[in-house]
Amino acid sequence: MLLVAVPFLPEVVMIVAALLGRAVGCHAGQDVECRLGPIDLGHLISVAFRPISWLTFGSSNEAAWSIAFYLVVAAWTVSCYLLIVRGWTSLRSRLSIGFVIAVTLAVLPYSAPQFTIASIVDFNKCPINLGKDAKCLVFGGNIDHSNSVLILSKLLWQQAGGAIAVMLFVAFAVGVLLMAARGRSRTAESRPEP
Repeated sequence: MLLVAVPFLPEVVMIVAALLGRAVGCHAGQDVECRLGPIDLGHLISVAFRPISWLTFGSSNEAAWSIAFYLVVAAWTVSCYLLIVRGWTSLRSRLSIGFVIAVTLAVLPYSAPQFTIASIVDFNKCPINLGKDAKCLVFGGNIDHSNSVLILSKLLWQQAGGAIAVMLFVAFAVGVLLMAARGRSRTAESRPEP
């Protein structure tokens, strides 16, 4: 299950940093840096946001980048499914865990950046402008490409992410059911006749 959580580590770091900032009395929209000992929480959030920005904002070649993004998510999903087949023997547990992974990877790669930003920013200091990347201050640190991430993650979800996850789950379920049927037929063949 750790394999499912790894892609969302930047979001977790950002939310924890925001919670710590609020715990020490900082506000998301403040202009001065918020420090927790030697750690500048605004800078930490900005650094944690870079992989999200890169994944969601991609490159200037949108079609090629979209295909690459979907391939990475599909490969990650297939890796999770392979670990399920190797780690669980019960048909019910394989299908249940596979379904949870399908739903998780159908929704979160596309919506987690939106939820994360929306939960930690002060929209007075981080305005969302369609088509422009304005300065977005969070705990005194600037988050680059935050507007683009919010806009493009909506577009990604509207495209093919959910459909890919459903197709992969159906293929996984068919494979698991075929393996179970094959295992039952082998068991029946190996039993001696009375």
